[in-house]
Amino acid sequence: TNSMSLLLAALFLVLAANGGAQGSKIYYSLLFPLFTFYLNGRKIGLWWNAGLFTGLVMVLFNPLELAVIYDYQNITAFRFLLVFSLVALLSYVYESVRISAQAELRSERDKLRQAHTAMERANIQLQQATEEARILAAEAKQASTAKSEFLANMSHEIRTPMNGVVGLTDLLLASELTSKQRQHGEMIQSSAKSLLNIINDILDFSKIEAGSFELNQEDIELRETLDRLFELFIPKLSIRGIELTASVDPEVPAILHGDLGKLRQVLINLIANATKFTHRGSIRVTVCCDSCENQHIILRFCVSDTGIGIAEEDLPLLFQSFSQVDSSLTREFGGTGLGLL
Repeated sequence: TNSMSLLLAALFLVLAANGGAQGSKIYYSLLFPLFTFYLNGRKIGLWWNAGLFTGLVMVLFNPLELAVIYDYQNITAFRFLLVFSLVALLSYVYESVRISAQAELRSERDKLRQAHTAMERANIQLQQATEEARILAAEAKQASTAKSEFLANMSHEIRTPMNGVVGLTDLLLASELTSKQRQHGEMIQSSAKSLLNIINDILDFSKIEAGSFELNQEDIELRETLDRLFELFIPKLSIRGIELTASVDPEVPAILHGDLGKLRQVLINLIANATKFTHRGSIRVTVCCDSCENQHIILRFCVSDTGIGIAEEDLPLLFQSFSQVDSSLTREFGGTGLGLL
């Protein structure tokens, strides 16, 4: 680049010395700042332009009075040197701006490259995390399916002999027994039915988790169903002095269509839960319409009691699987934690 600058300086000085028609060849020297600043940068280009400026002064004013040099008028010489200085200054400013812009462009390219690299790294990590999540989800689903199948199979296996125990106990109680034997038989029957209810709850829970829980469709006489349910609880509640009442909204149709068995199971669980935690007072079942259209009816069943109640901070535990408000070993009230699911 210095050799090229030297060659250009010599060329422009020769042209300036020659002058040409009316000294027009000296104006070629105005291209020198553009070339030198671009080829050599600002600092070295500034020195080359200062050198050419000095050479042009020698040519324009010809202090050595050389005959081979074109005779320029002083006013022309001063004007040209002023123009050359302005062109050199503008070239210097332009080169400064160009270098600064290139530096910013390189910086932005580096940032863009870094961002691209970071994005590729993040995409790889996201793909790895997605794959790991997919594998974990598949393993969790497989484990959940295996657990549900195990619960269902075990529930079926246990329920079969339990039905035999209940049936034989019924036959035993139908025979002639002493009062002590009948008492023992009723205790066996009660315990067997309680264990069978727990097994049924676990079986239903496993069906829900496995997605195989189905509802039957049959006619339901709601008021008659409530009366029959109350017959299961009123004898024991009467002994404890607890009143069990029901209130059905007149808008509720007399005949409904749905799964009678599941409705009975839900209501039995709710009333049994209220019975377990109520020592005095009353238990009330209220039925009303949330949405009563021609073909689709949504009913709201509310079971309220005067029992011990539940602290507000313990309410989220109500509908969690296998959870109890009091999970300590010495709790007064038992249960599987599945009745309200």
